Amino acid sequence: MVNFFQKLKITFLIFSFCGAMLAQIHSVSDGDFFKDARVRQNFRLPVTEKEVESLAESARVIAQRLLARNPKDKKGLMLLKFAHHLNPDSRDVQLLRGKIKFDVKINTPSEKISVENFLDELIKVSAYNYRTDNALGRHFKAVLCQMIRLFEPGNEDAIVTLINFEDKGFNTDLNDLLSQKLSSTLDIEYDPKDPRYVISDIKKTVFIPANQPWTDTWVKVKEGKIVRVRTQQLWSMGRGGSSKLKLKIPACGGEGLADTDIETLLNPPSPTKKKKKPVAPGTFQKSSLKANPGCLLARIGKKEYAVGSEAVFRAESAGILFFGPFEWDDYSDNIGSLKVTFQVSDK
Repeated sequence: MVNFFQKLKITFLIFSFCGAMLAQIHSVSDGDFFKDARVRQNFRLPVTEKEVESLAESARVIAQRLLARNPKDKKGLMLLKFAHHLNPDSRDVQLLRGKIKFDVKINTPSEKISVENFLDELIKVSAYNYRTDNALGRHFKAVLCQMIRLFEPGNEDAIVTLINFEDKGFNTDLNDLLSQKLSSTLDIEYDPKDPRYVISDIKKTVFIPANQPWTDTWVKVKEGKIVRVRTQQLWSMGRGGSSKLKLKIPACGGEGLADTDIETLLNPPSPTKKKKKPVAPGTFQKSSLKANPGCLLARIGKKEYAVGSEAVFRAESAGILFFGPFEWDDYSDNIGSLKVTFQVSDK
C-alpha cells in the first residue's frame, strides 16, 4: 500500500511538472517573444533579445525627446509605436504612451542617444540574413526598412527590399505593420511547394492597380473558405470606347460606377440629332459578370466574384486569389489603385 501511494505521489509530481512546463512554453506573450530561444530558433530570426531591447529603448528615448517639444510630432509618435511593437511590456514605453493619451506633460529624457547612432543600429540589424519566405522574417525586415526610411528616405537597400515585398503582394505600410502583434505572424503557413503563397487563414492588405487585369495576392484559398473584403481609395478606368471619343470615365471606389452600364459609357447621348454609330465593347473585357463598370472583381481558380467596395463570399473552388478592375476596354489608360483588405477564414 505504501509503495502504491509513493508511486501515485511521484506520478502526480511528474504530471504537475510537465503541465507547468507546457504552460510555460505556450504562454509566450509579445513581451517574451524574443526572449524565448525556441521561438527565435524555430523561425530563424537572427536578431538577439539584447539588440531588440536596445532598438526599442533607443526609439523610446528619441521619441520622448521629440514629443517633449511637440506631443503631436509625427516622427515621435511613429518611433513610440515602433518601441511598443518591439517591447510592449516596457514600463517606460507604457508611461510615455499614457502621457500622450492623457495629455500629461512629457519631460526631456536624460539619456543621450543620437539619431545617427539609432540609424546605425537599424541598418546593422536590417542587414542580417532574414528568412523572407517566412511571415515573421518578412514582417520584421519590412518594419526595419521602413524605420530606416523614416530618417533616410532615399536609402537604396531599404527601397529595393520594400519594392520586392510589394511586388509579391506583401503590405509594407508602416502603420499597418506596427498595428499587428508580432506573435500573430507565427500562425501563418506557406505552401511547401511554393513558399511565396500563404495557404492558411490570413488577414492581409494589398494594393490593386487599375492598369492590369489581375493582381496576385500571393494567397491560395481552399474550397469552402469564407473571404471577406473591404476597399479604400479610388481608381479610374481612364477613357472608354474608341480613342476618337476621348471619353473621361469618372473616378470611383471599389463599388464602381453605380447605375451606369457599359453601353451608356461607350455611347453617350449626342447633343445633335445625328445618330452615332454604336461603339462595341473592346476585346479587353475580361468578365461576363453583371456588375457596375469599374468595380472590384475577385477570382479564385476559374470562378469570378463581383466584390464591390465590401463583400463576403464563399470560395466555390480552390485556387490563388486574384483581384482586378471590371474593365471593358484597354487597361493601359487606367490610373490609381484600391487599398484592399481581405480575410480568409472558416467562418
